[in-house]
Amino acid sequence: MGCGQFLCYQVEALLATGKLKRVLGDFEPAPSPIHVVYPNARLLSPNVRAFVDFAVARLRANHRLVM
Repeated sequence: MGCGQFLCYQVEALLATGKLKRVLGDFEPAPSPIHVVYPNARLLSPNVRAFVDFAVARLRANHRLVM
């Protein structure tokens, strides 16, 4: 037994079946369904780097984004 913090899609099925239970649900952070995933920096094309920089700046302005 133990406690953990998980993304909702990782535990959705377990919560639905009752195999997991929410603890301290009142303290859950607001959902932020946005992830920017890209390859290692040395393999990154300039176009992808420009998009990532643009997207992260916009996402941080509108959401609490943690990298």
